[in-house]
Amino acid sequence: MDKVELKAGIEEPMRVDVYLAEELEWASRSTVQKWIREGCVRLRGKLCTKPGKKVFPGEELSLTIPPSEPSEVIPEEIPLDIVYEDDYLAVVNKRPGLVVHPGAGNPSGTLANGLLYYFQNLSTVDTLRPGIVHRLDKDTSGLLITAKDNHTHWKLAEMIAEKKITRLYWGIVIGRFEEVRGRIETELGRDPGNRVKMAVVSKGKHAVTSWETLEEYSGFSLVRFRLFTGRTHQIRVHASFMRHPILGDRLYGGMSGVEPFQKVDRQMLHARELGFIHPVTGKEISLTAPLFPDMEDVLKKLRATV
Repeated sequence: MDKVELKAGIEEPMRVDVYLAEELEWASRSTVQKWIREGCVRLRGKLCTKPGKKVFPGEELSLTIPPSEPSEVIPEEIPLDIVYEDDYLAVVNKRPGLVVHPGAGNPSGTLANGLLYYFQNLSTVDTLRPGIVHRLDKDTSGLLITAKDNHTHWKLAEMIAEKKITRLYWGIVIGRFEEVRGRIETELGRDPGNRVKMAVVSKGKHAVTSWETLEEYSGFSLVRFRLFTGRTHQIRVHASFMRHPILGDRLYGGMSGVEPFQKVDRQMLHARELGFIHPVTGKEISLTAPLFPDMEDVLKKLRATV
């Protein structure tokens, strides 16, 4: 069994199942609830078997992962762009529109279904998310790391938590930043007025993003973002908060005043580069993923305006 030790870096009390599902990118809430009921979680040094129990800021939790079970996900033949693979992990250039793992409204046709079709072995830390170590939004494209065994999965998850994996994104934003480069640190949490959205709030999870402008056009910019934390919708929320939302991002204001690109049907955000030391072999891995045609097409039109 594997064990995870956590200290709640939150600003206000949360349900323990919600906290664990948000803190562990690779675990679904239903799986977390199952672990809690099975007696796998200890809170304040005592067994916690109620998913609705509150965890308070600074409190310590421990999670003991039970032995793996067969995955509940059905293999499906889904086209995947595998940019790197070895015996321990694989990196996929996820196309826009592809959901990462099954969930409400998406029981099949996900990246996880496709991974199970192509690979004989995948990590089963969470049987609902085989191989999935971290996430990308449905309409964000780009590089995503997957694990083929539980040991590699744990190592990768630990590296992400310790900020040992470099994740660089390219995004087309509306307008221009006053500074060529910069860094933003805020607290992110659910938007009180719309639970579908995330927002900069006074009591949330610490989120850090840096940016650097690569190209400027008439009314738009190509910006490279770097994630130092991995909060839900982080880049999209930070870009919108700085009044330069990602082009095409309907949820965060990316369709305002963009008449030339009304047909853009997803946020122009792409996980472009990944860099890390292989957790098993020690090899230095550096990967760059080509943009998908829709984003290339928008850039071609923008460059013609300069």
